[in-house]
Amino acid sequence: PDGITYTIDGLDGMVKKAGNTYTRLPIPPLTAVSSMEDLFTTETAGLFYMNGIIGITQFVNGGWISHHAALQSMPPICLAKDNKDRIWTITEGGATWYFENNQWISQPRMPFWNALHGLAFDHDNTPYAYGNWGVMAFNKEKGDWVVIRPLFDKSIQKIIFDDQNRMWLVMY
Repeated sequence: PDGITYTIDGLDGMVKKAGNTYTRLPIPPLTAVSSMEDLFTTETAGLFYMNGIIGITQFVNGGWISHHAALQSMPPICLAKDNKDRIWTITEGGATWYFENNQWISQPRMPFWNALHGLAFDHDNTPYAYGNWGVMAFNKEKGDWVVIRPLFDKSIQKIIFDDQNRMWLVMY
């Protein structure tokens, strides 16, 4: 939305494009690029990058910070940003975290972490996890993940919420 684009190339580094100006930035501490990987920008905490090998790193104040130890050395499965500018991740084993005020805050485990494809957030910032097994929503009052029954046992590849807070999903 702000017209700035970031591109990471495991061999050539990171490039920021603002308008017609390109700026080369330091490369993340990569050992390899494992696939198309998630990169999210935040207003106050910089960029967050997820790599399947090194975990989650943050680019802020001109340098990269590893969050591997803060996330208990668990490999991340997905990375997402909610409407409050918080970064969320679910790691192997289902550990769920969000980053706010320069710290990771643990949330209840997501039970169906295997074959997880991603997280999406409705207008109330409710997280929805989706994958080959269907859709689960985080129940804030109970502090637990609940199955969305009509969407269970469906292979969900992507969820988005429109301006009227309606859920749209891709299944195949």
